[in-house]
Amino acid sequence: MLILPFIHNTVTQNSIQVHTIKFLTIGGQHIWEEDKSLKLDEDILNSNDIYRKGPVIKFDKTLQICEVDMEKTRVADFYKWEEVEIGDTETFCWRMYIYLTGNNGDNWLDIPASEMLGKYSVKAIIDRILQKK
Repeated sequence: MLILPFIHNTVTQNSIQVHTIKFLTIGGQHIWEEDKSLKLDEDILNSNDIYRKGPVIKFDKTLQICEVDMEKTRVADFYKWEEVEIGDTETFCWRMYIYLTGNNGDNWLDIPASEMLGKYSVKAIIDRILQKK
């Protein structure tokens, strides 16, 4: 099973919504993978001091996207993508994306289709998150 914890914040400036979305990745390029027999909250997230809020967003049969509870999770205890070495394939870190939309849903600043986390398009993941919220 692939697990992608995320944090999503939105602010409105004039008629533009600024979405800041952070994903907990491995080295900024890879998605966390665990045995599918484990329980998502008890065995994986909570045991790593990550607490989920809201329902899991199932992207496909493998990828589970989980919003992080900012009140319970100490996000500052994790690295930021800017703090890890290029090419790092072991360190968990938060990678941030900024996505701009107009009040009518038009995209003002889109994520390039070529931007990937593992085999998944970041744009497709963000679109799914925004659909579900």
